[in-house]
Amino acid sequence: LPVDFRRTDDPAEAVVSRSLLELLPSDAVIVRLGPWSLQEHGVRTWRRVSTLYDSLVDSGATPGPPDTLFLPPEDLERRIST
Repeated sequence: LPVDFRRTDDPAEAVVSRSLLELLPSDAVIVRLGPWSLQEHGVRTWRRVSTLYDSLVDSGATPGPPDTLFLPPEDLERRIST
């Protein structure tokens, strides 16, 4: 999940985008409450993001590619499990 976007007035500086996993300390504990499948949720979110991206491109917009804002499902699962 993208959680931090910083834009500066200086056009030379890039937009900073960090995922929740990048902001958490390496020893953080992630707790799941109730039934929830990380794999299913990750795939569903990725499909939705990809569909929205395609729609924006089709409308003439120039959004950043999905993988600049979201982790692909396989990367998400790998990073959570390490």
